[in-house]
Amino acid sequence: MVSLQKVIVEYFKNKKIDIDSSRVVIAVSTGVDSMVLLDLMQKYTNANIIIAHVNHGKRKESIEEEKFITQYAHDNNLKIHVYHISHDEIKGNFQEKARDIRYKFFKDIMVKENAKVLLLAHHLNDDIETMLFRLQRGSNLAGYAGISDLVKIDEGIIARPLLSVLKEDIKQYAKANNIKYYEDYTNDTDIYSRNKIRHNDVTKIFDCIEDASNNFIEMKNNIKNASIVLNEYRDNLIKAIVKEEKDGYSFRIEDFKKIHEYMQKEIIFHLTKEKALSSKQVDEIIKIINSNKANVISNIASISVVKSYSELYLFINKVEENVNIEIIINDLNKLEYNIDNVRVKIINIDDDACKLSNKNCYSMSFNYNYLPLVIRNWQNGDKIITASGTKKVSRILIDNHVSMIDRKKTLVVCKDNDVLMVVGYLKSLKALEKYTKLDECNMMITFYKED
Repeated sequence: MVSLQKVIVEYFKNKKIDIDSSRVVIAVSTGVDSMVLLDLMQKYTNANIIIAHVNHGKRKESIEEEKFITQYAHDNNLKIHVYHISHDEIKGNFQEKARDIRYKFFKDIMVKENAKVLLLAHHLNDDIETMLFRLQRGSNLAGYAGISDLVKIDEGIIARPLLSVLKEDIKQYAKANNIKYYEDYTNDTDIYSRNKIRHNDVTKIFDCIEDASNNFIEMKNNIKNASIVLNEYRDNLIKAIVKEEKDGYSFRIEDFKKIHEYMQKEIIFHLTKEKALSSKQVDEIIKIINSNKANVISNIASISVVKSYSELYLFINKVEENVNIEIIINDLNKLEYNIDNVRVKIINIDDDACKLSNKNCYSMSFNYNYLPLVIRNWQNGDKIITASGTKKVSRILIDNHVSMIDRKKTLVVCKDNDVLMVVGYLKSLKALEKYTKLDECNMMITFYKED
């Protein structure tokens, strides 16, 4: 049997973690893995241990397990935090949502307790399951390398000291040391994809391949090392072509297409890493980039993908929606408005200023007797009278190569059903003359773009 004492001691030594001087949060489910990790940490380190337990409320045994670990903490003079997941918190995929809730809980405890280390009891079988699961779902090179045994986070680090240990060795340690633990019967069912992999694929691998565990570790290390080299190359490419935006990222499509197809996927994977996209979803984004359409808006896993002529925008956690703006200027009691990132001012003018404003598509002169005027976002079907006839506003925006993002923010000034000005692009002098002669203008409305 593998010496778990040696594993735990050498792990912290190799990772250069001064565990004896650390406050650590240990996630304890009361299953054999976490109870063995807790026992090892108590026996072979002098760490200041804080237990974190999550009651998912899915099984009647959860109440008994919570009582057990609470009493265990009391008997061993350990601090414990317990979190109950309510049904209202879980919408959609239970396993994914519950995982998010658990990690938030663990990190909150780290902050509250000023603990810089979070210990999780993942083992080699979990790692192999993850690698096979990602192989089934599709991932990038780093994903195929499986679970990381050490991850840096804002709160400190997440450490998995048992990641190289087989489940069987953990069970043997529990038996040899009379460690009490609870079995989660849902792990024996195949209702979840991971369970199917655990009971079928992993079992077959260990039955058919001699020394399968060491072979997997070697493969994992090879993939991980290759990933480190490629990630450095990827990061340099990102620095060279990607621009960070307020809600995401953008890059020139021409620059992106010059990169090898494999690295294209790696860049998209990295930029969208917080959404954990599948390989298929990344392929969808690249398909949009390579399409012949000049303008595309698509939502993939709550990421808004916007292709606009030569640019590609990835808005993380932001789905682009239509902006509904309508300001009715009925009187001159209010002379300044703020619309999104545009400031609108109304001022008194003389004849010279009136003539000057007619050359500026961000200013429009008018006579206050012809109020009300309406400022709104342009709509499909809007038309404006030009020197050569009537033209659709949509065509004006296309001819000016206005991006899909800026189109949503494009404003028009209207009087009744007539478009007097497409702000920033075109003014209808004929429509203006319909309502007010040039020498009758006494007011001017001006639009200022703000950063």
